[in-house]
Amino acid sequence: MAPAAIKKWFLVHKWTSLVSMVFLLMLCVTGLPLIFYHEIDHALGYSIDAPDVADPAQRANIDDIVRDAASRRPDDKVQYLVGNADEPELLFVRMGADINALEASAFYIYDARTGDFLHDYPLGQGVMNIVFRLHYDMFAGIAGTLFLGLMGLVFVASLISGIVLYGPYMRKLRFGDIRRLRSKRIKWLDIHNFTGVVTFVWLFVVALTGVINTLSIPIFGQWQASQLAEMVAAQPERPI
Repeated sequence: MAPAAIKKWFLVHKWTSLVSMVFLLMLCVTGLPLIFYHEIDHALGYSIDAPDVADPAQRANIDDIVRDAASRRPDDKVQYLVGNADEPELLFVRMGADINALEASAFYIYDARTGDFLHDYPLGQGVMNIVFRLHYDMFAGIAGTLFLGLMGLVFVASLISGIVLYGPYMRKLRFGDIRRLRSKRIKWLDIHNFTGVVTFVWLFVVALTGVINTLSIPIFGQWQASQLAEMVAAQPERPI
């Protein structure tokens, strides 16, 4: 590779790394406790387990659950009802000021077997809410989410430019060599290059899937406005 090309790739790597670094650090720090979000929620009493029932195989009427949720907040709308494969005995109902509201006004938990109301999940409370909002949108709504997606793309550019530079910088060294007897700058450069190339695939997958996740809101909104709207319009009087 020509020296001029190496210099250009170096500038790309340098500035994409610097620009995305602060946000990546924030995402790493907040992402770790989010791995244990469910367990922490239970420990703090925000989430509950479903009680034992005589017939675990029975299933509640979904329309009854939707009507009950709507009656608890008559001025709001039921946005969706969803289950969880990890907790099949529970159903979750999200309420909003209107059907398209981005912010939930309530989040109810029901027993999927009996239809009993179990819990009104406390929204906007606790340290885990702060951690989640920082990780999800930095308290800036959809703009914050899309900005984090942009930082993910910048990080992808940093990774690709780093791999491009790895060959010219390391062509005279064996893989994994750390020149410990040289200056601290050289030693840390070798450590940086080694850890970067070893973790490249994992970092690339994490960054790219993170970018895709930031697009979930506009993608889901488009699906609601197009395919879902067509399905509902075809059968307006059918119950859920």
